[in-house]
Amino acid sequence: MCRFVGVLSKKTFLLSKFLDLPENSLIKQSKKSQEGNLGLHGDGFGIAWYNHNLLDPTPAIFKSIQPAWNDENLKSLVSKVETHCLIGHVRAATVGSVSRENCHPFSYRQWTCVHNGTIVDFDKLKQKTAASIPQDFYQSIKGQTDSEYLFYLLLSHHEPRLGFTNLPVSLSRAVSDFHYWQKELGLAMEYRINLLLTDGIRMMACRVCSPETHDCLSLNFYKDGESIVFSSEKLWESSEWRAMENNTMTLVDEDFNIETVPFVLQQHAYLV
Repeated sequence: MCRFVGVLSKKTFLLSKFLDLPENSLIKQSKKSQEGNLGLHGDGFGIAWYNHNLLDPTPAIFKSIQPAWNDENLKSLVSKVETHCLIGHVRAATVGSVSRENCHPFSYRQWTCVHNGTIVDFDKLKQKTAASIPQDFYQSIKGQTDSEYLFYLLLSHHEPRLGFTNLPVSLSRAVSDFHYWQKELGLAMEYRINLLLTDGIRMMACRVCSPETHDCLSLNFYKDGESIVFSSEKLWESSEWRAMENNTMTLVDEDFNIETVPFVLQQHAYLV
């Protein structure tokens, strides 16, 4: 599985503070992660960051199919660039080839998303997924991963007029689509979905797995006076790290208020 980190901060910080310098930084995790079945995450990487000094709400994104630990451009970049909102991802490919198009993060306008996990038998669900995504979203899909399709399916369910706090419902509907499609097709009803979504001002993290899977992938949370961090693995030793509960979603708003809500599958009308 993959590894990711997401940071919201009241003050700007160098990207290296979370991506390179910690004893278990994301770059170090790409070569030797401490948790999960895969120690190596060398199938590419990507980072996204925001600069609200510019009149542009969209993120800057840097992706490569190089292993993160072996990319000197990445190490140079993160030592010079500052932001207040960062998402980073290192990939161990499960669905989709090793290509830049399949590297996370995925973005649409101001939204940026990374995913760790897999939707079992996605190749058999891809047609149903594509048919459920409106054309203006679908034409933005560049790769083949379950992660990118999940991102656009989530956006398809999101109602902007209901605001940021509606995102947990949007995600629940998207995951429920996969759950019931698996059931309808007689497939294994298995998925693990750890996800980060941000617009550069706010962030949502989720730790979700199917009832049949029992055990969700690791996702940790850290908060101090300046920053809120979500990370697949603890970046450094501290008693302040907390594991997110299974099947929960955590929202951080623009005022750094934090709310955690349970993940609940949405019933599909044709199965009632």
